[in-house]
Amino acid sequence: MWLEAIQTLDAEIDILLFPRAGAVAGPEAALSTARQLAELWGVRSNVVLCEREPEKQPDGLGASYANAYIRPVLGLWRQPEFRPYIGKRQRETLALCLARSPDIVFFHRLHATIPAMSLSFGSARTFIDLDDVEHRKFARELTQLPRWPKWRLKPLLYLQLLPLWLGERAAIIRSNRTFVCSETDREFLQRTMRVRNI
Repeated sequence: MWLEAIQTLDAEIDILLFPRAGAVAGPEAALSTARQLAELWGVRSNVVLCEREPEKQPDGLGASYANAYIRPVLGLWRQPEFRPYIGKRQRETLALCLARSPDIVFFHRLHATIPAMSLSFGSARTFIDLDDVEHRKFARELTQLPRWPKWRLKPLLYLQLLPLWLGERAAIIRSNRTFVCSETDREFLQRTMRVRNI
């Protein structure tokens, strides 16, 4: 939907995609993906691929617990769901895309904003499609029944809510406009985050 809307502006579209670690991400794969987008969605674009950072498995039980329960409390970019997007490769690839001086930078979901946290957008206007309010989604998931043997440690995951909330708010504030899926989400974010660009 968003790509079709942008295409009506008669704009040249560059799309940066982050396939899973280990996926083929060279120039040929990018051309193939661009052809698929044109065939499936009718969207003509230049595609750039940068695979996500592989998750490093910690050695030992203590390191495993620290990785799961302590590191994620230190910031959004340290949380397992977001770590694959914050590596040096991801930041450098996004910086190269921004060096083309786009008029608009459009992020699909909060994950896509992660490598941009320390980058300048220049004069580009920025937009986020926040199809789910991530900290609310995470809180909902925490209320589900335990699904792993170490369930007694599950309450520690609530400590990750604050950095997730702060990171989400920072991304929203930095954007010119953030789009959500419902009036309920808009009102909730305006009330709890004191933001008006929703």
